[in-house]
Amino acid sequence: MGKKFLGLLNKLLAFVLTLLGVQSCDPGADEYGCPTADYIFHGRVTDEKGNALSGVKIYTMRNYEEYKNFLKTMEEYDEPHDEYHDNYIYKNFFDSISVTRADGSYSLLLQDGCGWHNAEGLHFASKDGMQADTLLKDIELAPLKGGKEWNKGVSDNTLDITLKKK
Repeated sequence: MGKKFLGLLNKLLAFVLTLLGVQSCDPGADEYGCPTADYIFHGRVTDEKGNALSGVKIYTMRNYEEYKNFLKTMEEYDEPHDEYHDNYIYKNFFDSISVTRADGSYSLLLQDGCGWHNAEGLHFASKDGMQADTLLKDIELAPLKGGKEWNKGVSDNTLDITLKKK
């Protein structure tokens, strides 16, 4: 009776543990989630003469191709570039991140969790119409350092930008 009881108890425990999702596996293996990394950008924003520009808004850019198509359509239909269109553009294509300081310097953090969260680039825009677009794929990023497991680390990048009148 003892062997039958232990056999039945074994099967019952195996069934309960299966219901709870406990299984034999490598305890060091990661199974869920996605890698994360922090990308720090800092530098100065200047005009074509090298003068520091303060108050420049810095955005992450999503849907870069759609953004270019939208601007092209605005040009084709001779749409005015006014506050309504600016608000539409910022709402649909950009996320505000930072503003340059009096000396033109800035710093911002992009947190990458499973691929830049659809951000395709950085956009720099001044109040007087000067701007620059920088695609993230075109930036040579500093290597990630200090990562562990799912956190791949921090990439510290210097990115100086020269704005031009459009």
